[in-house]
Amino acid sequence: MASSEDKTRGLLIAYDTIAAPGQRVTLVAELLEDGLLTHPPLGGEVLLFKEGRKLLGRAMTGGDGRALLSVVPRQVGAGTVVIGLAGSPRAAASEATARLFVWDRRRAIVLVSLNALVARSRSPGLEIPLPRAGDQRPAPEAGAVQALKELDRRAYLIYMTASDRLELPQVREWTELRNAGIERDGRTSEEESWRPLRRRRR
Repeated sequence: MASSEDKTRGLLIAYDTIAAPGQRVTLVAELLEDGLLTHPPLGGEVLLFKEGRKLLGRAMTGGDGRALLSVVPRQVGAGTVVIGLAGSPRAAASEATARLFVWDRRRAIVLVSLNALVARSRSPGLEIPLPRAGDQRPAPEAGAVQALKELDRRAYLIYMTASDRLELPQVREWTELRNAGIERDGRTSEEESWRPLRRRRR
């Protein structure tokens, strides 16, 4: 059996998903090699999808590194799906989490661009694709949180981002830091606000 030092270091990426109660939806996760400059897909690995203590199912990554699992959510609300490797002898990776939003269609859904919320820097950028680890994302535009707070009382908010898929964990961290600014009916709406649902494909 290979030791953890001998295994390929992998990177799991999980994508948030929106669904209607009783409607089938596909959960998506990717397993990539966590290289310094490149991230080739890791195929042939089994991933486990769990919600709390419940095992939703397992799926194998294909040649593109993607694993797909079809589920039928029943309960309205926001849940957390944890995806992890199923004891692979070849690869090791930390678990990834994704949000599963099951919403009543009678309530409106509004798409919000995260990029549009942030003030653009006036200083010219070098446009060099350097590693982004440790980058500090700027705060939202003045008044953006208050405006979204009012909108959140009438509709579900889905936050879209054009960030690279490798940056999704940092984007989620940035949005979670601002959850306290969005409230619904007098309580913090951490389950439904300031969550990036799915990155835009370029």
